[in-house]
Amino acid sequence: MRKFLLGFFAAIFLPIILLLPLFLFVPKLHFIHGVYSTIPTLISRYYLIESARSGLFDDAVTILNRQGDLAELLGNNKFMQIDLTNNTYYIMKRAKLHEQYAVMLPWLERLVKLAPNNYLAKLMYAEAQAEVDYVNAHEIIREVRDIAPAHDRMYRLVVENSIRNGDNQTLKEWYEKYFTAQLAGFEPVTFPPATFFGQDVGTFLLEIVNPKGDTILISHPGFQLNEMRQYEFNVPRAKEQQVLKLHFITLPGVKIIIDKIVFLNSEGETIYDSRDINIVLKDGFMLSSNEALVTSYKGDVLTLIPADNKKFPSSDVIVFSMEFSRLPFSNNKPSM
Repeated sequence: MRKFLLGFFAAIFLPIILLLPLFLFVPKLHFIHGVYSTIPTLISRYYLIESARSGLFDDAVTILNRQGDLAELLGNNKFMQIDLTNNTYYIMKRAKLHEQYAVMLPWLERLVKLAPNNYLAKLMYAEAQAEVDYVNAHEIIREVRDIAPAHDRMYRLVVENSIRNGDNQTLKEWYEKYFTAQLAGFEPVTFPPATFFGQDVGTFLLEIVNPKGDTILISHPGFQLNEMRQYEFNVPRAKEQQVLKLHFITLPGVKIIIDKIVFLNSEGETIYDSRDINIVLKDGFMLSSNEALVTSYKGDVLTLIPADNKKFPSSDVIVFSMEFSRLPFSNNKPSM
């Protein structure tokens, strides 16, 4: 307790002393508000790191509750809610055992009240509730799934428990939803607390060099799961390209099949199939010569390079023939 009080006073007064000159020369209220909002985190972070290293989840819960108390005392604004959630995530990503989830559950129940619009807070609460008492976790699991229907974490919980309990009807229902839920990705720590991700079709971008020599990104409104489609990008008078890059905003476990690329200009069309291009992923992996697997919550970038080491032709339109699908996370996928 003594250490906590010392940390409390140090966290309040040291930032004020050190940042007072900035307050005088930077007349922006949001700057002061941001510094003020970090006070609860400044107090808690050091002790949380020590608790995480030692695996002391009881101590971590005590520290998080104190951070919650202080956040409430200081107004519990959105920045404090983000910090509360991020500090909790720092501990929860280390939880593996039933006992650890059980220790965290009361705090997580409080967290969803302190940060009611934060998806990650609800997600962590649902995971802990399912681990401790799955029967009474159905409501929060469905709520989290409905907020972000493409995110796989809730499906994994239900599929595992459905298999364990022989509940084939629930297994089929949730697997059908999983394989058809349209995609959008997010980074689980830093997303805005009042925004729910994963609801809409994920957009993707084509990166090219325009006639002026500038690198530009052209957006496509989205992609459809489970069917080969043509995705068209208008690139008027685009010159020859050494590489093409496709930026995907999607979730892990998505397979992308690249069938061919067609370059159209006033002289006709040039077709490249998978044998004519080299494909390199930023984070994911190749399953075959034309099948890529996304493994990151931040999506991925596919770099396409001509196999003959020449350049892609100049074009006005580039059309990609691709198929997107989701891979199963268990070996007993039911027939749909």
